[in-house]
Amino acid sequence: MSEYEAGTFRCKDCAKEFLTKEEADNHYQEEHGDEELRVGE
Repeated sequence: MSEYEAGTFRCKDCAKEFLTKEEADNHYQEEHGDEELRVGE
């Protein structure tokens, strides 16, 4: 099963969904504080 579904980007750590990869990347940096982004496409 892909992390990318129906036009959303999902954080792999907490499964929150975002409409854009940029929003998901920003969330990941702010919430999970890792330099390496782990957001599924």
